[in-house]
Amino acid sequence: FSFMGVAVYYVGGTLFLFLLVLLYQSLIPAQNEKPRKRSKSRPVQAGDAAGVLNRTRSAGTLEFGFRRSGTDPIVAPVADAIPRPIPMGITILPVRFVVPPFGWSGPWHPLFKSGLHGFPGLLDVEISPKNYRPTPSRMNIKFDVVEPFTIPLVYGKLQGFDDVRRYIKKQEDRWYLTLTLCPFTARWVNGITGLSSRIPVFYPVDPQYKPEPATKVYDVMLASSKAAAIFLKPTLPVLKHFNYVLLKKATEGDEEPPTHPAPVSHSDKLQLYAQSKCAIVWNCYVVQPAVMASWKRMPITDHPVFQDMPTEEWGTFPQLKSRTFEAALAGTVLLAYWDRFRLIEEWFEPGKEFLYWYNASHLKTLISDVVSRYDEYKALAAAAQRRVLSQYTGEHFVQRYLGFVRTLQQQME
Repeated sequence: FSFMGVAVYYVGGTLFLFLLVLLYQSLIPAQNEKPRKRSKSRPVQAGDAAGVLNRTRSAGTLEFGFRRSGTDPIVAPVADAIPRPIPMGITILPVRFVVPPFGWSGPWHPLFKSGLHGFPGLLDVEISPKNYRPTPSRMNIKFDVVEPFTIPLVYGKLQGFDDVRRYIKKQEDRWYLTLTLCPFTARWVNGITGLSSRIPVFYPVDPQYKPEPATKVYDVMLASSKAAAIFLKPTLPVLKHFNYVLLKKATEGDEEPPTHPAPVSHSDKLQLYAQSKCAIVWNCYVVQPAVMASWKRMPITDHPVFQDMPTEEWGTFPQLKSRTFEAALAGTVLLAYWDRFRLIEEWFEPGKEFLYWYNASHLKTLISDVVSRYDEYKALAAAAQRRVLSQYTGEHFVQRYLGFVRTLQQQME
């Protein structure tokens, strides 16, 4: 009898403890609660690079099922909290803030117009420097604007997952912090290191470049690039139905010539956005099946972006674009391509601050509606502009992600 009593007492106590844990978890707000509700639907992600934009949204069997293992919202660090221990014997101020060279170079790099240069004594900003490696005697912070594009290039050459983890830990020890536009990479790296050395961030803008309200001379604007030419090719016939701006470098062959050859000054680009009723933006890049097949053999498939890659169709991958924030700053209606990662929803609210387009046909219908009923849509442009000016400037960037540097500066004065 005594043995049964002890057993019953033990089981009952265990169940009671389990119920207490569940109750505690239900009462404490989750730390990863979304600041804004994401859309539940997904766009079609099948077909070749051009075909992606020619599929219908309700294509059924063409729907690409992506396991969204990175759906947690972006959580900013506490502004004044020191994110990790500071190494001894280093010069803290000014912090060496490095943007490694990749793709962009020269004075037209968007970050030259981001407002980050306005903090002398606090940040020593170096954009695309020849020496972009960390300086041992200083506090080094890196801003990676191209991840996850570089993941296969950097880590794909290693032999196995253990080698990747060792390499990541070694690299993270060299930089005090790495700011990245890719939240998926931040979670991946932090999960490997057990640190919070990777912080996902927005693309900062400088409010002094905000154009004055302008007459809407153009219906739609597209600021294209060589890297996105294949992906955006189906949109070019759509543009011809409207009074449009196509800002890109002059090309040869049968590609559509630009209405405004690039590069232009930052102010001129934003002025063109301000003169357009709407702008086509996207926050992804596309990759052909043969390339993805090679990625599947690399030790990077534990990264959430490189899981569930298509086998026979082109795939989209996330990459937050500066033009999204620039167009919003200029006060034009954002028409954003709906890709499977939807990074734009981390920073803007769909239906209130931007509109999605799913394929070339839908884009044409959407532009027509915006142009014909612009007075009903311009509130979206105003809302997106308010969001940028109130949350996404260079000043907000420093306050939100580098506030601890200011705290250190005050303590040293």
